[in-house]
Amino acid sequence: MLAIKNLEVKAGSFSLKDISFTINKGSYHVLIGPSGSGKTLLLNTIAGFQKIKNGEIVFEGHQIQNSPPEKRGISYLFQDLALFPHLSVFNNIAYPLRNKKLSREDLVKKVEEYLEFTEIKSLANRSIKKLSGGERQRVALSRILITGAPVVMLDEPFSAIDSQLKPSLKALLKKISAQGISILHVTHDFNEIKNLADTVTVIKNGSILVSGCVSEVLTKTDDEFVKSFINKDIE
Repeated sequence: MLAIKNLEVKAGSFSLKDISFTINKGSYHVLIGPSGSGKTLLLNTIAGFQKIKNGEIVFEGHQIQNSPPEKRGISYLFQDLALFPHLSVFNNIAYPLRNKKLSREDLVKKVEEYLEFTEIKSLANRSIKKLSGGERQRVALSRILITGAPVVMLDEPFSAIDSQLKPSLKALLKKISAQGISILHVTHDFNEIKNLADTVTVIKNGSILVSGCVSEVLTKTDDEFVKSFINKDIE
């Protein structure tokens, strides 16, 4: 379980204020809000790239707000994917294993497992520069999954791919979630995560307006902004 408790973060003139929500093990949680609401800042804070002013980040019963990013047990898929253009697909996915002291045989086996899982085995030796947006997304997902982290954070994962590719990416995200991996998915478009999310948090101007089960947030909230913002995205 990942719990954010009374988090306060200052970044220039912008602040996250009293942020609290919980992501249960294996849950698909969506953080949704308009542009500039603090979604990416919150991800950066959970990942360990932004210092906090007050509050706690608790993962599996341990406070991690003072731990370095690589010790938090959380994988982060950046919006720009952060792939290495000079490396092949195979070597991009293998990169997180470089200090694991695996034999070449074990490393190849591990990478092939995730190439197969994300359905890009035929692209193993291809240059990143020669991939489509959807293919790059799958390489980036393979690279974070291979770390074995039980929590994955996704920053606007649908933003860089064509609309016709979104159903296949949604199917892959369902497949990942079915493995028991907790997912925190940031978006400004509720249509992207219909039939994916089981819990949702709505954020605006650095503050949480509502957080809970999707059905409750959609049908029971009294906040006019939440109702208008989410309902306008639902087709």
